[in-house]
Amino acid sequence: SPRSIKYLNADWTKNAYNFACYDKSVTEPNYKGIKALVRRFRPPGPSKNERTRLATLYSLNILDTLPEERFDRITMMVKIEFNVPLVFVSLVDLNRQWFKSKQWGCPLPAADETGRDV
Repeated sequence: SPRSIKYLNADWTKNAYNFACYDKSVTEPNYKGIKALVRRFRPPGPSKNERTRLATLYSLNILDTLPEERFDRITMMVKIEFNVPLVFVSLVDLNRQWFKSKQWGCPLPAADETGRDV
């Protein structure tokens, strides 16, 4: 049976842009770096209450709305408190993951949404 994987502060390092990156040299010996971990990932299927969850999400009328300061304050607090470059508030509808708020500390532009399986 596979062992649970715990990420520790020692597992992370900084890249040339001063962003946190997974340090493959400290992974468990039976894994071959981050690629092996990614291969083990299986996107979750729909939940047992998927219809109710989606109906509730759509009733909030929050998808595809403008950014709101109250969400941005939360993501900024998390970014500062945990000293991480990326923080998101994401909402998952039928086919996508949409970001209501994001703190994006990367040199590339941030996406507003991704596929649900990402």
